[in-house]
Amino acid sequence: MCIRDSILLGQTIIIDHGFDLVPGFRTITIYAHLSHIENNIRPGVEVSVGEVIGRSGNTGMRASTLGTKKGSHLHWEMILQKGQDEIFLGKGIPNPELYEMLSRIFN
Repeated sequence: MCIRDSILLGQTIIIDHGFDLVPGFRTITIYAHLSHIENNIRPGVEVSVGEVIGRSGNTGMRASTLGTKKGSHLHWEMILQKGQDEIFLGKGIPNPELYEMLSRIFN
C-alpha cells in the first residue's frame, strides 16, 4: 500500500492486490480525493475486506483549496498490469455497459 498527497489526486491510497484478485494480472486500485485517511493506514500495511481506509472528499480539487466541500466524491480506479501493458478497468466502455459490468463485479 502506498499513501500520497498529489496535486491532481489529493490525499490518495494505492493498494497493490498482487496477482490473486484477477488471475494473470497484477491488480492495483486507487482511492483518491480523500478528505481523511485512517490513522492505522500506512505504507506496507495489509487491509481487510470491509475495513475503513479513508473518507471521500475533494482534496486535490479547486473547491478544497477554497475551503468548501463542493465536488466531494471518491475517485476510484482499477489498473490491471500484464508485462508492459496497463489496462484501466472501464476504459473505452460506454454507459450503461460500464455500469452493468461494475454491478456484476461488486454485487
